[in-house]
Amino acid sequence: IVETIPSPKGDTQGTFRGLVCDTWFEDARGVILLVMVHDGQISQGDRIVAFHANASYEVAEVGMLTPFRVPQQSLTTGQVGYVIANIRNATEIRLGETLLPLVGVKKSTSISATPDTAILASKQQIEPMPGFEAAKAMVFAGLFAEQSSNFDEMREAMDKLTLNDASVEVSTCSSDALGMGFRCGFLGLLHMEVFTQRLEEEFGAEVIVTAPTVPYKLTLNDGKEIIVSSGSEFPPSYDIKEVMEPMVQTTIIAPTDTTGAVMELCRTSRGEPIDSMSLGRNRMLFRHVMPLQQIVATGFYNRLKAVTSGFASFEYEDHGYHPASLTKMDIKINGNPVDALSVIVHTSYGHQQARQLLVKLRKLIDRQNFEINIQACVGSKIIARERIPPFRKDVLTKSGKLVGGGDESRKKKLLQKQKAGKKRMKTVGRVQLSQEVFTAVMRSD
Repeated sequence: IVETIPSPKGDTQGTFRGLVCDTWFEDARGVILLVMVHDGQISQGDRIVAFHANASYEVAEVGMLTPFRVPQQSLTTGQVGYVIANIRNATEIRLGETLLPLVGVKKSTSISATPDTAILASKQQIEPMPGFEAAKAMVFAGLFAEQSSNFDEMREAMDKLTLNDASVEVSTCSSDALGMGFRCGFLGLLHMEVFTQRLEEEFGAEVIVTAPTVPYKLTLNDGKEIIVSSGSEFPPSYDIKEVMEPMVQTTIIAPTDTTGAVMELCRTSRGEPIDSMSLGRNRMLFRHVMPLQQIVATGFYNRLKAVTSGFASFEYEDHGYHPASLTKMDIKINGNPVDALSVIVHTSYGHQQARQLLVKLRKLIDRQNFEINIQACVGSKIIARERIPPFRKDVLTKSGKLVGGGDESRKKKLLQKQKAGKKRMKTVGRVQLSQEVFTAVMRSD
């Protein structure tokens, strides 16, 4: 190893500069940093600055991992060791952060009283380590605790888990259906699945994950640009000048005898073909440009495996934003809109998505003593409708006997009276959707 791997390059006599390689959290010591020293050295008692976090700290302990922590006097150029600096906020330091020495502050000055000018002066003297770039989230999903009373425990678990996964974007959100939760941005579907699985296995959190969505760019009539990722954020259509959605270039390798099925699947997923070629040995390669939403929200990969009997391989890369004909679809129950169920759909596929959602709701909503009408609307236009019939009491029978003795007019009068009562009940009755209904509809399958 010594002969093959070259020694680290750096200025041993220069000003300290270190790269944060990993982080983890301990209740007693706070955030612990694993730092590679690129130039100079770092010792206990030094005052340092996190370049991108714009924060200053005092080093409480440095040392090596063997794999146990062994305290040292200092870490020098080329060494990788741990640094403890009494960092209590798990979200302050991200992987790839550059650590620099704090200059222009007396030792007697408390680290918490460090002026912003001193931090800025420290950053201007030394260049940060190259390569640090904030991750760009491409898939968004809502994470909610199954029991709203467990929100604080879930927030603590999220803080600790995002400590060594800097690519996750986390913001607090609120849902009328699911309560307080987090809106999280991930690099992709696999990233989202791994993150939620770690949340459940390592921290014992019971999590509801809503169906994944993607960010859309909207240009409003006044020239302002906004980014939305859910139906509840989508402005009225008359305020929108242009809508753009993220596209990806897909590459699929599949058996030759499944060519027709693969091309039909891509076509129904709004894919535009680029090219296709034979790779020999009964294999074909297909390239398409298709919306990212079709991949993350419709189970595209699972459907591809189904039509190719599991023999297809699939990958995709970013292809920028393209103009698209998208709109907001509202769900109304007896004429009352339910904001939590609003979704963003493509105008050519809105009817199909509306039908699937309404059929699901019809199975989940309990019957009432009055009729329930479920409607999917785009603007003022109803594009799909489902009906849940009411419970019906047999008013023609009383104590096991037929009312009216077979008189037809008496029977019609009773039925008309029942019909009027049902109509009156419908005008004053409200359908209260249970937590289980929202969970079943919004959960990512």
